[in-house]
This record gives sequence, structure tokens and C-alpha cells, in this order.
Amino acid sequence: NQVALMAGYTAESAGFKKALQLAKKEGLVEYHNETTVRMSPAGLRRYPGVSTPTSNQEFMKRLQRIMTMKKVPKKAGELLLMLLKDGKSYTVAEVAHETGYPSAETPGFKKFI
Repeated sequence: NQVALMAGYTAESAGFKKALQLAKKEGLVEYHNETTVRMSPAGLRRYPGVSTPTSNQEFMKRLQRIMTMKKVPKKAGELLLMLLKDGKSYTVAEVAHETGYPSAETPGFKKFI
């Protein structure tokens, strides 16, 4: 989800899945396991200017910029930032609940995340 978010997609979007498949096919990313993807050595050489957030604070700043660009509902965005500022991991269901959505399956939440 973090990779999709940093790229301006949702993790379930067809655009993100296609972009990730193409990057893998070109050898730019590699999978650590089923849910973890990272830049490959070839990807890092090809895109040396790409940086990963080095702290939770930097991640939060990027997330805030992305939410502004995507016009995320203000209250849900504020709740998300409050939730994530501790640097812990949360399930999608937990994020949905904490940001006021009844379920991670609702169309509004899918658009939000």
C-alpha cells in the first residue's frame, strides 16, 4: 500500500498493478515476499534520484502532499495522519475503522485509500 500511495495510486487500482508488472518485467523492482516490493539494484541505477522516506515524519509529509493532490476528504485525511504518526503498521480494516468508514470494502474508502 505504501508504494502505491507514494506513486499516487491505490494498491488495488489497475493502473498501479500494470505499472508494477511492467517495472518487474523490466527488472526495476523485486519482491521480497508476497506483500513487499523494493527497487532492484538495476532500478536504483536507472533512477538514482528516487529516495525512500528515511523517517516516519518524512513519510507523513509525502502522504500529506499526496492527499492534497488527490483531494482526500479533510476529516478522513486528518484522522489518517493522526493514526499513522506513531510509525506503527495498521491493517486496511483498522485504517477504515479509525478514519470513520464502516468497512474497507466501501467505495468511499477504496477511493480514499
